Amino acid sequence: MIAGKIYEISMVSFIVWAAIFQGLFLCVLYLTSKKHNSLSNKILAFFLLSLLVEAINIFIPIDQIGDYNLTEYFGMPETKLFFPLLFFHYVLIKLGRVKVYKIYLRIGYIAAFAVMGLTLINIGLFIFSGKSLSFFFSKNTFEAIFMTQQVLAFLLSVVVFVFSIFELKDYQKKVQAQHSDLALSNIKWLWQFIFLMAPAAFLWGLELLRIAFSNVGDHTIVYITWGFLFVFIYFVSYKAFVNKDLFEIDVDVSNAEKDNPIETKNNDQTQLDSKDINKTLATLEHSMEDERLFLKSDLTIHELAKTVEIPARKISQSINRKHALNFSEWVNSYRVAEAKKQLLEFSKNNLTIEGIGYDSGFNSRSAMYLAFKKLTGRSPGDFKR
Repeated sequence: MIAGKIYEISMVSFIVWAAIFQGLFLCVLYLTSKKHNSLSNKILAFFLLSLLVEAINIFIPIDQIGDYNLTEYFGMPETKLFFPLLFFHYVLIKLGRVKVYKIYLRIGYIAAFAVMGLTLINIGLFIFSGKSLSFFFSKNTFEAIFMTQQVLAFLLSVVVFVFSIFELKDYQKKVQAQHSDLALSNIKWLWQFIFLMAPAAFLWGLELLRIAFSNVGDHTIVYITWGFLFVFIYFVSYKAFVNKDLFEIDVDVSNAEKDNPIETKNNDQTQLDSKDINKTLATLEHSMEDERLFLKSDLTIHELAKTVEIPARKISQSINRKHALNFSEWVNSYRVAEAKKQLLEFSKNNLTIEGIGYDSGFNSRSAMYLAFKKLTGRSPGDFKR
């Protein structure tokens, strides 16, 4: 990520440019394909494009075009500030949290476009006067401006990495509290998306520290950093071909109380006494044991609230107070019990474990294994044996 030219015609160079062209193809796909037409995919495309512009900036095997120097500061577009902004913007879109950070994103984009605009000013000055921005500043001042935007971009990357984890964990808690099946499995790729960027960010910070203390960069670190980034590009490319909307999340964790008259009527934070809890749980257990609502794989706490005519908040509090479980864990305990029963039945031996999982209310093999392991400490296969 640190500016500098690397001139080696080798297998490494071939892999580098293959990854760059692969990334460019993916950007074009997301920006033009009707199949992949979504705002999140467009943001993802621009995020990849910002990485690729920086890669071209570093790995392009020429120093200048005519008399225009490509190697000087801001000789080519600086897109580093776009890295954290577009990355975070994408995560926020997937989690439905853009509005919360709207003002911060707007300020960040203004700063990023301002920095990138320095290259346009540089080119304009060269065309009309034959001079570049470096002519109007001392070397130290110009270098300080360049390094300031690099450090700012890195620090912003650290901040958005932390906030991305925070937002995803918060989303995970909301899913557990409102949805019965492990829709959480739908966000595992988003976790990978976030953590695949961590090694590159760490190495970026390491290189900045090296420059700060020795004023000399290390091309080895640059190679390794971009190695991680190119792996990331290939990972995203692969997922692009198997998902219409990459890391698609179809789980609604918005507050459904406003759509439920039972919720709005009883929307208070009063603590439940043991009598209320027992009465609520008796109704819930009846709905699970007699009506077998747990077999509905996409059951949510708000659907259950409408069915039993008990506020979702009261259901959640009662389950938590009595069993120390969230809604997802509680419903899955019934599914695991049903799966255990079927696994031990001779007549079910013709069914696969996955088939038993579907019959028990799970909507995927991974969801069944995760719940089974969490509640019994064993996998379904181990339990059957």
